[in-house]
Amino acid sequence: GEPLKNISIPDSVTALGDSAFFNCFALTAVTFPDGVTEIAENPFVRRGWPAQVCFSPGNPALETLRDALSGKKDKSPIWYPMMKKDAPCPVPQGLVRIGAYAFYGCKSLKNISIPESVKEIGEKALFNCVCLTAATIPESVKEIGEKAFSGCFLLAVTGSPGSFAERYCGENGIDFVYDAIGE
Repeated sequence: GEPLKNISIPDSVTALGDSAFFNCFALTAVTFPDGVTEIAENPFVRRGWPAQVCFSPGNPALETLRDALSGKKDKSPIWYPMMKKDAPCPVPQGLVRIGAYAFYGCKSLKNISIPESVKEIGEKALFNCVCLTAATIPESVKEIGEKAFSGCFLLAVTGSPGSFAERYCGENGIDFVYDAIGE
């Protein structure tokens, strides 16, 4: 049959399962009703180009922050348009966690500075971000999910000596450099 190009989710739907639109490469637009208040992780994993994500500003649980679909409650990025060129740093202040698969395969992402409000980076959050060369991870981060930076072969992480990030990088073979304050 024809590939799925756009979808309007019925009002009766309240939650989306993990990777709900996995491998839907032809999908260009998704409209979320206000009833959808829970998206566990990036529903657009392994998409070849950005989908247009539409939902009302009155949605009680979801919002857009710098073009990224985010949860309002914990300010957690759920999805970022992968192919967006020359995007500013997509991680605004006030975030508590970076959701699983949030930036999966984001080839336009070259560097990322994680704000000090973030406590957790989800599983495969930056998996296969092949152009990512620099990430700053603050001491506030106490949990980093499995394979969060796998496939980021050019990456060097900046952080504080003795931090969780330093230990994680050591265990996972990721280059780690001390930030200027920590020297």
